[in-house]
Formats: sequence, C-alpha cells, structure tokens
Amino acid sequence: MYKIFDEIVVNAADNKQRDPTMNKIEVTIDPVQNLIRVWNNGQGVPIAIHQEHKIYVPELIFGHLLTGKQVDFYTLYFTQYDTCSGSNFDDEEAKTTGGRNGYGAKLANIFSLEFIVETVDSAAGLKFKQVFRNNMGERSEPEIKRVNASSDYTCITFKPDLARFKMDCLDQDIVSLLSKRVYDIAGTSGNSSGSKLNVYLNGTKIDIKNFEKVKYNCLSGGNEFLLTKMSICPLFYQIVC
Repeated sequence: MYKIFDEIVVNAADNKQRDPTMNKIEVTIDPVQNLIRVWNNGQGVPIAIHQEHKIYVPELIFGHLLTGKQVDFYTLYFTQYDTCSGSNFDDEEAKTTGGRNGYGAKLANIFSLEFIVETVDSAAGLKFKQVFRNNMGERSEPEIKRVNASSDYTCITFKPDLARFKMDCLDQDIVSLLSKRVYDIAGTSGNSSGSKLNVYLNGTKIDIKNFEKVKYNCLSGGNEFLLTKMSICPLFYQIVC
C-alpha cells in the first residue's frame, strides 16, 4: 500500500527536475472516501498518439503493461515518443529522481479499484482524462478536450483496493505513514532549482524547507527518542534503537 502511494507521489516530485518552473504539489489523503489524489503543475504528459503503439501516450504510460522494458513518460517525452524503455534502469548510475522502470504507476493502477488520469498539455491545447476500474481490468475511452490553458498539470486520483492489502480502511497508522512521505518530499525539495516548490497535504502547506527542521537523536539503550526543532507530528517518526 505504501509503495503504490510512493510511486505516484515520487513521480510528481521527479517532475520538478524536468520542469524547473513547477511550483506546487498537492496531496489529498481521504480515509473516509478511501481516496488519494496527487496533483502537480509541472509539465504535463504529451497528449499525442504514440507512433508505435497507436494509443494516447498517457494511456500507454499509466494503463498498459508491455513486455520487456516498460514505458516511462520522461523517456517518451524526450525521445519524441519513439521508445518503450524506462529511464531509470542503470543501478550504477547516480540518481536524483526516484521513479523506476515505468512499472510503478501501472502497479498503482492494478492495485486500485479506481484510477483516474488527468493531464493538460498546454502546448497542444488539450486536456486528457481517462478512468480505469477494477484493478485496471476496465477502462473508459480517453476524453480529449480542447482547452485554453496557459499552464500544464497532471493529477492522479485513485482508490486503493484495500482487500488486496488485507486492510479494511485507511487507518490512522497508514495515513500517518503516507503523510510522513509527503513531508519527506517537502523536506528534500527545498534546494531544488527554479521556482520554489510548495507542497500541500490536505489543503495545508507544509512549512519545511529542509531536514534541518527534522533532527532526531536516538537515545542509546532503549527505544526512547528525542526530536529537536520539530515542526511535524512525532507520530511520523518511530525509531527503534
């Protein structure tokens, strides 16, 4: 459960490195509706038909499992949509992005009861929306609309299939764990180039510029811990010595 959330939120954070003008990530975690939404205003997914596979690029990225190496949006974009290779395969290469191999978003789709992809490609003047249901077993036809948008965005909304994780609901423990990951993203984005990146969780801006605000020292000989300069809930950090 944590990993499929992580794949989606890290994809959003990675987009900052490809589009320095991106300045906002919004994450919503709604346990009542069993709904998670991750939105960013970086460069959108190109809304174009893939030359080889003859379907729209967003559908190819988020809703098709191919053989061999998987499709990754950023490789598709920067190679003019001609490749089906991911962009993060080399384990020996130093990495500053977190997504890997193009599998992650598709797996989030497979482990969801509903998975909605929305993106705006302002260069093309188009908006794309597609809804997947029942573990990617069903899909709507892509909705393509002309828009007069001056900026891009991508929004992924999904309802995890909790039964597959032997869960009944998004309880306090998993919500705290997912929330902690959003704080991680905020803390690691403080020194990113370009426009300042603002990260929001459930409508509230996270005021952490770097991890100097999240210092902790583990006391030896037990499982007690000391948190200094904390501006977030200590529940997020469980440290076992």
